[in-house]
Amino acid sequence: MKAPRSSTDSGIFSPLHPLEYEVLRRIQSHPELRIASLVIRRVPQGVCLQGVIESDPEHVNFQQLLSKIEGVEHVINQLVPCREHHVRRGPTAPR
Repeated sequence: MKAPRSSTDSGIFSPLHPLEYEVLRRIQSHPELRIASLVIRRVPQGVCLQGVIESDPEHVNFQQLLSKIEGVEHVINQLVPCREHHVRRGPTAPR
C-alpha cells in the first residue's frame, strides 16, 4: 500500500509529512468521526483541519484528540458539518 499523499499550496502532491500522517491516523481511528473530505495543514505549533465532516463535530474535542501528538499544541478546526448528502434542486420551471 502506498503512503497517503497531500497537496501543497502549489497543487503538487507529495507524501504526507509524518505529523500529517499521525493526525490522519488518529482522526480515522476515532469511532464517532466520519470524514467526507479532509485537508491537514501544518501551522506553527500545530495543525489546521479543513474539510467536511459527516458526524457531529460538537461531540469531538479535536484539541484533546490531537494534542498528544508531538508537535501539535494548537488545532485550528475549520471542519464543516454535513449531516447528509442531498442534491439541492432549484424551483421547478412551469410547464
